[in-house]
Amino acid sequence: MTGSLFRRLILIAFAIVTITLLLLDTEVRQYVREREVAVVTQRLVRDAKWLSEDLAGIPDSDRQRWVAAAAARSQSRVNLIDTAGALLADSAHDDASTENQARRPEIVGALQKRTGIDVDYSAQPAALVHVAVPAQSHDGTVILKLTAPIEESHATALRQAVFAIALAAALLSLAIAFFISRSLSRRVSRLQQLAAGILGRSQTDRLPGNRGDDLASLERSLAGVAIELRRLLDRLSFESARREAILSGMAEGVLAVDPDLRVTFCNEAFLKAAGFRGNTFEGLALLELVRDPELRELLLSVLQTGAARKLRLKLSVETPRIFEVQSTPLATPAGRGAIAIFHDTTDLERLEQVRKDFVANVSHELRTPLAGIIGYAETLLDGGLDDNANKRRFVEIIRTNAIRLNSIAADLLVLSELEAGGDPPEPDIISIAAVLDSALIIVESEARLREVTLIREQIDVVYVAGSRL
Repeated sequence: MTGSLFRRLILIAFAIVTITLLLLDTEVRQYVREREVAVVTQRLVRDAKWLSEDLAGIPDSDRQRWVAAAAARSQSRVNLIDTAGALLADSAHDDASTENQARRPEIVGALQKRTGIDVDYSAQPAALVHVAVPAQSHDGTVILKLTAPIEESHATALRQAVFAIALAAALLSLAIAFFISRSLSRRVSRLQQLAAGILGRSQTDRLPGNRGDDLASLERSLAGVAIELRRLLDRLSFESARREAILSGMAEGVLAVDPDLRVTFCNEAFLKAAGFRGNTFEGLALLELVRDPELRELLLSVLQTGAARKLRLKLSVETPRIFEVQSTPLATPAGRGAIAIFHDTTDLERLEQVRKDFVANVSHELRTPLAGIIGYAETLLDGGLDDNANKRRFVEIIRTNAIRLNSIAADLLVLSELEAGGDPPEPDIISIAAVLDSALIIVESEARLREVTLIREQIDVVYVAGSRL
């Protein structure tokens, strides 16, 4: 992995480790120096106190010998200085010490009847600690000054040990950062490839302005994914709105339920057919929306078997209408649901019933003239042809019934034209007396067989406008 994210993480980790080591070395060095100064100062103060007590019995002629012995005993440089700052004796015989020391901080402290302490960090090759205390000698008060260098060897060893431990921890941290950053960089690369795959791009098809930056590339890829998802959601919203508008505008009722038989969608046609008067239907149980056990059994069977089913039922008692329900499975986020389409067949059922009644009525109307024709034809065949007195009347009756059959056929054609949207025929002027005579002729044979006497009374000449049968 050579991405800039990996390199940046390593450089940042290296910089943090380096700065941490430098700060740690500075703090350790400062702490060790202060600790060494405190130890040396404490030792010199202690030695100065017992040396000042030993100085009281030393004559002035033995001062140089005494300071040399005191320096060996205390492992420090020992000076004797009078109250004016002049050097009286020096274990090191340094020419620089012959200068007047009255203004030195440790001497000023000792002249004030206290222990004077001063640390000279500018001394080479090591910093020096100066401790001065007032002491009594044969000729009066003198200043006893002890000087010792700060041991850097212990500090150096401690700093090296601390630095070694810190360096090991830093290397371990860099190794951990190396593996973590490489793993993170690889994961970022995989996310980038996944985003590019969602966008339909190949692995090498980089977005403009990449500059080899993994996070920037991932950000741009995810931004592209967000744009594509927004477009997809807009299209889905549009398709959903259009589908809902189509379903809502359908004349057929539509009902959709989830696996728990709770309503997820239904259109206005179904709500009107079910007589629903509530405000909202989503989430309602099916029996809360429409109390029909047959519909519940139909949807439950579709949910259980996953097979489409049909059923004819009356959906509402208040406004009884007949529906042919076709239900099929419907995939939902919660599992298998069901959708039902309600086709209103009430008008078709009524038309079917009207057709059946019409056929029955037509059959009845045709049966009467046919019976007359058959009856008088059989009469003629059974010897009526030799009855010169009645054979003409029989033939006229047969002719009248045939004319009536022709009128019925013509009326059927007229009804067919009316159903097809044609214009109704012009009415005829019909004589009531002629209609009565024709009717009596038709039923005369049947009345004779049943021994019924037909009597026609004289009526006035009356005409009506209508269609002749």
